[in-house]
Amino acid sequence: MANNRLYTTDAAILTQIPIGEADRILTLFTAAEGKIRAVARGVRRPKSRIAGHLEPLTFCRLMIARGRTMDIISDADTIANYPRLRGSLEGIAYGSVCVELVNAFTPDEEADIPLLNLLTDCFSWINDGERSLALYYFEYALLCHVGFMPELYNCVACSKPIEPDNHGFSHRFGGTICNTCSHIEFRPPPTAQNHGPTFPLSLNTLKILRFFQSNKFKEVRNLKMNNPLTLEISRLLQDYITYLLERRLKSTAFLQALPKL
Repeated sequence: MANNRLYTTDAAILTQIPIGEADRILTLFTAAEGKIRAVARGVRRPKSRIAGHLEPLTFCRLMIARGRTMDIISDADTIANYPRLRGSLEGIAYGSVCVELVNAFTPDEEADIPLLNLLTDCFSWINDGERSLALYYFEYALLCHVGFMPELYNCVACSKPIEPDNHGFSHRFGGTICNTCSHIEFRPPPTAQNHGPTFPLSLNTLKILRFFQSNKFKEVRNLKMNNPLTLEISRLLQDYITYLLERRLKSTAFLQALPKL
């Protein structure tokens, strides 16, 4: 029975909260158990053997003991610590957005190895010097993975194929609205009053999002985008995420405030 209480798993460290005089509660996104919270005892003491392996934005292999109310981390080894990500305020800000998104969109104790791989891949991309493009690709891929893939090929109001043009995007219905449907009422399907606000969606942004949907990041990282296009993609994804969560991410606000610091 004692052996059944111990298990080993790879995990991304999402957050940490100090408790007591020397302990921390960590939120972990694990391969074996999904998102869990576990206690790391004594890690705030200077002589802690595992403290350096349990910093946020690191990827570790952990030995964990099952507890009555909360599991306990008994051993830890670093798999990847992403020094350039964690060594700059900007890198930490980008990584924190990824972590907050995973925390917000995932239930507790539900294993999701593809999403764990996506998260650690994004840590690596940011560590390699990719920043905004890596984040936008991660945001889009995460939305698709958790069931909120935007509809980019057919109008979400009339279902007709989207023609090459500037269109609109409905957060409520999760996709592109053609120019015709953006300006007339429907009874039913959705009327102009109930499909929610429609946001401008340029043809170039539509092309970029479609490219995200059909390609791996190794192809996406070669894209060249000007500032207006970057800002439009950022705004659309952030507004869509805010609509889905019914709140704005704290880490996104911090990232946006960085240029003013």
